[in-house]
Amino acid sequence: MADAKHTLEEISSDPDVRARAYERETALRAHYHTIAAEREEGEAKGRVEGLRNAVLRQLAKRFGSLPDWATDRVTHADAAQLESYLDEILTAQSLEDALKRNG
Repeated sequence: MADAKHTLEEISSDPDVRARAYERETALRAHYHTIAAEREEGEAKGRVEGLRNAVLRQLAKRFGSLPDWATDRVTHADAAQLESYLDEILTAQSLEDALKRNG
């Protein structure tokens, strides 16, 4: 055990070994950060796509076949606007009312 401790102390006192270990640790942290960020981005995109599909489906059930302008508006909407559309679908008297621009 003492030999192992001595060897470890020798290795960790070597500036090159320490620098390489630091670089490796930094690279691993950056890699894990990138993976986490990509996962979050993918989840956000999936959420928006789910909202988009729900809005299109509910609009079609409520108002029938959708004209191109309505599909385009939903396709290019962000998450907040899609949520607003979902809120409007239940009470809107027309497709135009359901897809009005809020704020």
